[in-house]
Amino acid sequence: MLANTTKGISSSYMDNYLILLDRIFTEGVRIVRSEFNNDLAIFDGAGGYDDGKRMSSKEIAKVTGKLHQHVMRDIRKLIEQGVQETNFGLSFIIRKLPNGGTKKTPFYQLTKKGCLILASGYNAKLREAIINRWAELELRNLEEERDPSKAVDRAVSTWRRQGKTDSWIQTRTSGIAQRHVYTDTLKAHGVEGQGYGQCTNAIYKPILGGTKSEIVKKRNLPVKVNLRDSLTGVELAGVMLAEAIATDRIEEHNAKGNEQCASHSKIAAISVSKAITEGRK
Repeated sequence: MLANTTKGISSSYMDNYLILLDRIFTEGVRIVRSEFNNDLAIFDGAGGYDDGKRMSSKEIAKVTGKLHQHVMRDIRKLIEQGVQETNFGLSFIIRKLPNGGTKKTPFYQLTKKGCLILASGYNAKLREAIINRWAELELRNLEEERDPSKAVDRAVSTWRRQGKTDSWIQTRTSGIAQRHVYTDTLKAHGVEGQGYGQCTNAIYKPILGGTKSEIVKKRNLPVKVNLRDSLTGVELAGVMLAEAIATDRIEEHNAKGNEQCASHSKIAAISVSKAITEGRK
């Protein structure tokens, strides 16, 4: 069924990905239901989650033994006193409710400077606990630079805590690898500056229904969210497939620059979008 909707795309690089897409369609209903039926989803509004660059207020509560609501109160007081809000990135935990609504629970993600400012108001024992945790995070970052697989392992652990299925995680990690291949190809073919966003949006529009900013607004996600972490398994597979096809098209046609590479990306995404639509019939 899918092959009939991808006429014009050479079979030399479609075959490997149609198998994946068929698997996603087979499991798609289960995947979507498991992700959006009361499961916990953390949408990061600050660009990091206890990653050695920021530490969450939840993590601070854990290492200090304070109630999270009290840590939140302390941070709000600092902001009221004039401390720059950029030290404290406001994010939300969003839970899907049985009635179709959502419940948003706020938390902060603090820069190292923000943590030190907060810790300055605590006693010596609590200050030491926060500083020790920072040292652990920074050491972990150094280890991950030496061995990138550790970063992947940590991402997988985070996704599991968020309630993601093994199938979703497998698709997400495969997509990360394909994304690197795609962006490396764009670079090799002269894409520069905003061209990367232009090419990415050329992928997103046919498959997801809009540019990244449009999708974030439509789905009421935080501005700095990692969009792909909020996609369904089918959407992830579609984006990955489109980037794979676009990669081969760009190389096959020796496309050059932002416009040409975006054009081939759009053609690839339209083909995948048609396949997804047909596969849902």
